[in-house]
Amino acid sequence: MKYKKILVIALIALLACVAVNAVQAEPTGYTENIRGIDFNIPKGFIESKHSVKDNVSEEMNATTDVRGFYNDDKDTIIISVIEYGGKFDSSLTGDGESVTIKNMDGRLKQDDDGKYHFKYFKDNHYVSISAPDKKLIEEIIK
Repeated sequence: MKYKKILVIALIALLACVAVNAVQAEPTGYTENIRGIDFNIPKGFIESKHSVKDNVSEEMNATTDVRGFYNDDKDTIIISVIEYGGKFDSSLTGDGESVTIKNMDGRLKQDDDGKYHFKYFKDNHYVSISAPDKKLIEEIIK
């Protein structure tokens, strides 16, 4: 009887280890930091080799990073972050519907191709996220 209990406990521990490893083996995406702002990059998306990092504009006193991500389905995500040395004009967010996504107030617009664009300000940064659907934008914002 004593051995059965030990065997059952060992079996439960083994199953728990297998379950934890199975969960860890399934990638769930990753965090990408762009100009000091963290973004959730969804599972299956990888960064394009054509991303532009640390593009400095002396005239505008700004530094821009534009990162592109794509998946096997040919879906693309574009994240642009401009770090500006002065004050931003709120009109830069452009047209679109005023919305709040994950506590970020900004403008959301769907273009003629069906792609969504969300623009907002965070900590002296102008952020623009383009994605195939609104749900992905919600997933990207941390």
